[in-house]
Amino acid sequence: NQKIKNTFVKRNVFDFVHIRPFDRALVDTPGPMVLFATPGMLHGGLSSDVFKRWAPNANNLVIMPGYCVAGTLGHKVLSNGGKPQVIDLDRSDGGGKLHVRCKIKHMSFSAHADAKGIMTLIKRVDPKAVMLVHGERQKMQFLKQRINDELGLPCYDPANGSTCYINTP
Repeated sequence: NQKIKNTFVKRNVFDFVHIRPFDRALVDTPGPMVLFATPGMLHGGLSSDVFKRWAPNANNLVIMPGYCVAGTLGHKVLSNGGKPQVIDLDRSDGGGKLHVRCKIKHMSFSAHADAKGIMTLIKRVDPKAVMLVHGERQKMQFLKQRINDELGLPCYDPANGSTCYINTP
């Protein structure tokens, strides 16, 4: 559609105003922290580095999405049912012992969830409103109606390239 093409010419549609790249300086910010770990099983990268820093603090929460392969740090963290533990880190994870005192929650999350999974996620998150932005038009209409009827939430499904304003309290 020409409107979408024109939007790409004028601006980067993926340049979100309220989303910024993670600043590593936040790792040492005082106070409780919440880390939403990538589905990468904490086997490396930023999520692993941040987890190791935040894990000893009981005020922190780590939400582990998806499946974690046996032998990965993520699997070790989940295998204890979210209770405090001491994990022997493999050399690939830096070696040594990691005291995990933070709260651990496992939330099954799929990039291609079905309506049941989406409804469960919405109930857990308990938002003020929902915006559907990806999917087949008919299925989105059905899901929008279901969200309205069952959860009593305002639900939006804007057309591609359009602007949607949501009033919040």
